[in-house]
Amino acid sequence: MDDGCEGNVSELVENMGFRYVRYPEMHEESWAGRPELAKVVNFGLKNLDLSSLDFFMILGGDTVLEREYAEKVIDKMKRNEKIVIASGYVVDEGKPRMPRGTGRFYRAKWWLKYLREFPIAYSWESYPLYLAMAEGYEVTVVDAKMYVKRRTQRYKPTYGHIMRELGYWPPYALARIALAIIRNPIVGLKMLYTYITSPCEPINKEIVSFIRKYQKKRAKEVIKRCLGLC
Repeated sequence: MDDGCEGNVSELVENMGFRYVRYPEMHEESWAGRPELAKVVNFGLKNLDLSSLDFFMILGGDTVLEREYAEKVIDKMKRNEKIVIASGYVVDEGKPRMPRGTGRFYRAKWWLKYLREFPIAYSWESYPLYLAMAEGYEVTVVDAKMYVKRRTQRYKPTYGHIMRELGYWPPYALARIALAIIRNPIVGLKMLYTYITSPCEPINKEIVSFIRKYQKKRAKEVIKRCLGLC
């Protein structure tokens, strides 16, 4: 998927035996971290016959995978049919609890039944994870390594919009913001600003209750762990 690459990208891609798709709406500014990026990914997926696939992966152009990355992730998903979204992790960024950003595999049948396309929202990557868990499925991170030229952002200024769109439990959201302020005051304060001023409404009000129950459970686990260390 090309939404504005410079140079003769199509020839390079096609010479390597891959299919090249050009997004029709050109834009000079970067859409990284913005809702518009979901439109690009959706356009690419519409050029595939997902009904003929077991799995598909969405991968950023600046990501390099270890040689057996796909085999490791797919093997995990084949051994547990409840897993519908899985990925490896970015080296030097730590292994997260849930898939983050690039390198995610999706189970095609689940996708076609529950989602079909990403929402055009700041939370377009996060929403499928909570939707899957709310429907009784699993998401996981596998011991498979990725390397990126542009570091992913665990905390970013637009995260306030994401928390609003997903209906985060307010104490959990404020705790995330406080942690971000400790680690990077400028980014954390921007997160607080977007959280307070965001006009975004929950994408799916039916899963807000699930997300809040999940976050309350996580908060209790963290508190118990902290008390155990004291």
